[in-house]
Amino acid sequence: MAKAGDTLEIEMAGKIVFTQTAADTNGELLKFDYFLAAGKETGTEHMHPRQEERFRVVKGSVAGEIDGEERSAKQGDQVVMQPGEWHVWRNDGDVEAQLDVEVRPAMRTEDYYEVMAEVDVSERGIPNPVHAAVVMKEYRDENRIKRMENPLIKNVIFPVLRTIGKLRGYSAQPGESRATKKKVAVV
Repeated sequence: MAKAGDTLEIEMAGKIVFTQTAADTNGELLKFDYFLAAGKETGTEHMHPRQEERFRVVKGSVAGEIDGEERSAKQGDQVVMQPGEWHVWRNDGDVEAQLDVEVRPAMRTEDYYEVMAEVDVSERGIPNPVHAAVVMKEYRDENRIKRMENPLIKNVIFPVLRTIGKLRGYSAQPGESRATKKKVAVV
């Protein structure tokens, strides 16, 4: 269980330093500082079905999309993504960007981030799809990846990958994910 001050390195997305957790706020809020290296993205286009996400740019600048509309934000700007809005951000500057992020309600988002910090990734930073299938099913109320919403992927491929993942011992629980933090081959 994450607590204020804990730091996570999510290889495919950036660094998170928790400032307030679900336990601190009775589940109302998850708050963290998010650090994104120059040129790096916040993962891939995604949305939070039942949560509002907002951030304030503390340092640097970011550019991205909310529901297909291009947006940018610089130091001091605040951006809000409503539940269900697809979004992705990238650091469009030449210095590390720092964002002050709030997610309401907290739900199990900190657990999701803890597990994603444990998932094996390829040399190109792509998560192990077998492990990702197990994780994304467990945290579908907190986070959905747009490309995984394709009916073929969602209803045929991912159920097979989840089954393989469970047989291999992958878990979606923090500290039990069976990750080795080694680079894996992903086809």
